Amino acid sequence: MSTTAKVLEKMNMLLANNESGLTSEELWAELMSDKELVDKNGNRRNGVVVGLTTRIKTGKVENIKVIKTMIIN
Repeated sequence: MSTTAKVLEKMNMLLANNESGLTSEELWAELMSDKELVDKNGNRRNGVVVGLTTRIKTGKVENIKVIKTMIIN
């Protein structure tokens, strides 16, 4: 199974357990526990999640939505 497929599977699980959704930071915190999202230098592999985000935004992934909101104080 590819890293992308594993992350998508984990995202589905995480979101199913959090009906109100997760912020980007909350999602990253959960996903970072998976060693496949960390490179050999300990940096997170942004490309995997960015690629998935693009797929989700273009409708290529079912049952997941990306909602961007701006809060102005």
